[in-house]
Amino acid sequence: AEGFFAHGSQLLFFAQANNLGDSMQVRFLSWNDGDTANPRTLLLTADTLLTALFAIDTLQDTSHIGIWGTQSPLQVSLYPNPAHSTLTVSAPVGSLVEVYSLLGSRVATLRTRNEQTTIPVQALPAGTYLLRVTAQQGTATLRFTRQ
Repeated sequence: AEGFFAHGSQLLFFAQANNLGDSMQVRFLSWNDGDTANPRTLLLTADTLLTALFAIDTLQDTSHIGIWGTQSPLQVSLYPNPAHSTLTVSAPVGSLVEVYSLLGSRVATLRTRNEQTTIPVQALPAGTYLLRVTAQQGTATLRFTRQ
């Protein structure tokens, strides 16, 4: 709902995704404040901006471990999760590593020089991020939290 509502109003919000076709499915992740209830009732006591966050699942190949239907045999891992100051990524040498906010902004890009690469994350605001790794074997996307 968009508009002006009286202080103390109670509103019900429901996030619903558009269909992207037979090979892709969109699923609700959470609201921008981290709440995962859907539908969600919100008591308005202050100015509020509520945004639904979604993930796209590809339905073509789910035979390997990954998040959001990664469609390649690329083996990628990261730790610690949640991260405080650094994040270590295990990926093939020469992989392109990109970090995205959940709003889709790319906040970091680097290329791996070793099988384990340390990424400084202390400058990132606390929250959830997506780490996308692209290598010759394919692309993998993982989620991590910066505390």
